[in-house]
This record gives sequence, structure tokens and C-alpha cells, in this order.
Amino acid sequence: MKEILLLSYSKRINIGRLCLVLISLFIQMLTLLFFFKLTNSGDNDAETDAVIIFSSLVILILQIFPLTVLSFYLDRIKTWRFIYIFIIALIPITWIILILYLGNPLYKYYH
Repeated sequence: MKEILLLSYSKRINIGRLCLVLISLFIQMLTLLFFFKLTNSGDNDAETDAVIIFSSLVILILQIFPLTVLSFYLDRIKTWRFIYIFIIALIPITWIILILYLGNPLYKYYH
């Protein structure tokens, strides 16, 4: 009976970890989709697009902190904390690289 309870507990922990990762990625993707819609398919001028890109970057970076605190609060294992940090910071870091490389990734990937 004890082994069944431990197996059930480990399955719930793994499902909880997967849900936390998927929720954090979902929140960041919803943020990017919101800013993709603001670009108006390239109808904005350069200054407006620059403000939209800067706003999206700031919001993505600000999302890192509460998501990281939440993940640290929910899991005490150091390895999983590093995995959470990597996954939570993956989209904002990729976004910064795309901004530096392409200039306006919102317009480039919206079409």
C-alpha cells in the first residue's frame, strides 16, 4: 500500500512540474501573440513598432521574476529549479536575440 501511495505521489509531482512549465510557456506565448496583433501587419511606423518591441521585451522580462519565485516555492529540488529557470528565461532570451539579429521580429514572423 505504501508503494502505491509513493508512486501516486511521484506521478502527481511530475504532472505538477509539467503543468508549471507549460503554464509559464503559455503565458509568455500569449504575451507575444498580444504584441503580434499590435503590429497591424506592418502598417505602423517605425517609432510605434519600436515602442511595441520594447514593451514586449519589458513585459517578458518582468514575467521571469514571478514565474521563477513561483517555481522556487513549489519545488525544493535544485536540479528542477535550474530547469525551471532555463525554461522560463528561454523565450525572453530568444526574443532579445531575435531583436538584435532581425531588428523587428514582430513584423518578420507575423506574415
